[in-house]
Amino acid sequence: MATDKGPLVLGISWFLTILVVVTIALRISTRVNVLKAIGADDYIMIVAGVLQVISQGFLTLTVRYGLGKHLADLTNPAVAIPEIIKANWESQTPGILASIVARISIAVLLLRLFNRKEWFRWYIYVVTAAQTLVECLLIIVIWAQCKPVEALWNQAIPHKCWNPKIETDIAYLGQAIFTLSDLTFVLIPVIIVYNLNMSWRNKFGLIIVLSLGLFTMVASIMKLLGVQGTSESKDPTYDTTTPLLWATVEQSLVIIMGNIPPLRAFPRHEFSYVRSLGSGLNRLTSWRSRTSASRGSHVHSSPPYPASKGSGSGYEELELGSREQFVPGTDTAGADSTAKMPFPPPIVRHNKGGGTERILGHDASVIQRNDTYTVSYDRSGLPKEDV
Repeated sequence: MATDKGPLVLGISWFLTILVVVTIALRISTRVNVLKAIGADDYIMIVAGVLQVISQGFLTLTVRYGLGKHLADLTNPAVAIPEIIKANWESQTPGILASIVARISIAVLLLRLFNRKEWFRWYIYVVTAAQTLVECLLIIVIWAQCKPVEALWNQAIPHKCWNPKIETDIAYLGQAIFTLSDLTFVLIPVIIVYNLNMSWRNKFGLIIVLSLGLFTMVASIMKLLGVQGTSESKDPTYDTTTPLLWATVEQSLVIIMGNIPPLRAFPRHEFSYVRSLGSGLNRLTSWRSRTSASRGSHVHSSPPYPASKGSGSGYEELELGSREQFVPGTDTAGADSTAKMPFPPPIVRHNKGGGTERILGHDASVIQRNDTYTVSYDRSGLPKEDV
């Protein structure tokens, strides 16, 4: 019996933990550089990521002591088993907290995106509060069920413990609420988005992003099923490996999938090397501008101003591509009273000095300012500005 699941557990769990860190970093970068706003859900998700890394550290210790090996393959079971059990209990607290905090972050995001649905707001409040209270109760029970607490991993010392069924039942209840929230926090927003008056392209993209949370629900169910029967196992260091792996997968996917919706604005990210390249191209083309001026006209161009600071509210921050807008027409009762436009009509502001700001144009989905202008001369020699 030389089978060892330890390397598999470490490979999958560390890969997912790295994805957690990467997606959080991309989320914050997108918020800062594209949406120009960081919300409470972003800070909460950072805390969840830190807790996940801590939990992963304890899981690594369990594998180091022998988790994943058969009991008969352990070199010194009397020493290894208490260390494995201790590190396992220690990993559960940050792991449970990571799942709670990540789901709170998702709830805050949903409240911001769908805040006009009062019944959905109250549903999010109730479900989030219920799962938070149950999981916090579980953490208390874990560390209070035995006196002294060392009896959790060393049954050889004199001790007194509660019925282990208490901790198991609370864990099942909490996992059931997790599964319910993972399902309903996907289905309800999908139904709301489906009924929105928006293009099918944007609607389909939003539904796909929101539906990614179903992967978390599947992992939650697998974790719930995997725990059953492990307490009576005669080979615990090997049989408990799969449930622990599913627990890590579930808490990692909650964070990863919770980071996906804010990343829909990532394609609009302005990277520093792109701006440097644009600056270099402007310098290379400046000679052509001076040549044009010598021929009787002068063209001056400056880079567009960055996008305006976003409010961080509404599902607009999740949209792909263009946004549809209804423009009032002349006949409020007829079919032509409104017209769908892929972008809002341009708003042009004339400056005192003769310059023009294009506040919102047909060729951009973000607010920009462009100082491009042309000055030409007619036969009378009087200057005329043509924008």
